Amino acid sequence: MRENRQIAIERFAVLIASLELLEAQLKPTRSAYDGILRRLLAGEEVDAALRAEDVSSNRELLTTALRQFERTRHLTRVALIKAQIEEGTSINAASQTWGVSRQLASRYVNLPDPEEPAH
Repeated sequence: MRENRQIAIERFAVLIASLELLEAQLKPTRSAYDGILRRLLAGEEVDAALRAEDVSSNRELLTTALRQFERTRHLTRVALIKAQIEEGTSINAASQTWGVSRQLASRYVNLPDPEEPAH
């Protein structure tokens, strides 16, 4: 079984990569939104403006990137809290660091690692 600190470090690296993917998706989304706004201000009908900027594809790609980022952020937060506890931080102190309840921090500590095989 890997140490919680090592898991946290690995998850943090994945979180940064996920953030980079999200940032990359935000750029074309922003461009499409700017285009929609320009078209609407120019008097174009809403449906035509949305279709011209391919709002459907942008929505799907952004939603996927956001979901992946949120999942990765959650897994990283859980791993970091577990590492804090393993290094001697109390549940109360960890919960205060993260701005969550003591109960939620305790629940995170007891979550199984999704990458560890079930026993």
